[in-house]
Amino acid sequence: MEKKLIRRIKNKMNIEEIREILKDIKWSTWVVPFELIKPYIILLLCVLFVFPLIIGLRFSLLGYAMNYFWFDYMFFMWYKAKVVKQIEWERRQKRKEFRDD
Repeated sequence: MEKKLIRRIKNKMNIEEIREILKDIKWSTWVVPFELIKPYIILLLCVLFVFPLIIGLRFSLLGYAMNYFWFDYMFFMWYKAKVVKQIEWERRQKRKEFRDD
């Protein structure tokens, strides 16, 4: 579903329209893209285990759950921003190539 949305987005001209379409991608139904599984897992382990160990924190079960959801939401927001930047960069490249001809 996300790839279809991204293809539709590339045909749009305005950044506000891109953000409006990206609102269709909801956090509650979002799945980590295949190419980002490895960074997702590494960051998740760091957030849940390594960073708390370094600074001396110990989480309860509720603490782990809250940190997992916080991490997942932040990763989702990063992914949406990355998609917008990638689309904008591709548009600028197309405009640049068009001007060069």
